[in-house]
Amino acid sequence: MKYNTYEFIENDPISIVHQFSRKVDIDKIVHKEGREIGAEWMCYQTLEELGVGPLLHSQGFSEEQVQLALTQIISRAVYPASELRTSSWIKENSGGCEITGYDISKMTKDKLYESARELYRVR
Repeated sequence: MKYNTYEFIENDPISIVHQFSRKVDIDKIVHKEGREIGAEWMCYQTLEELGVGPLLHSQGFSEEQVQLALTQIISRAVYPASELRTSSWIKENSGGCEITGYDISKMTKDKLYESARELYRVR
């Protein structure tokens, strides 16, 4: 692969850009663990505007329970499925845990069942 070379000219904006730019071979770009985040972010922002987190705290939820509950609500809005399928989707495709702060390694269908029962209690 051949790259163009540029002569650096002091105080020239183009020269400065080329000096600090890196060459990227777009045919060899690979990403690992790519996750969806658009719809999840929109739902999270809506929950923040509605004050759901503070409401759950006021109902006795711990910080981890609030994070899980927000993840649960977001996931149900974006990907309505069973707890088993939802937990798999969260671990494999969704960026919801990164947004809410919930530890993705703790995500299981049983955690989602427990969270759903707690959310139902404060409906």
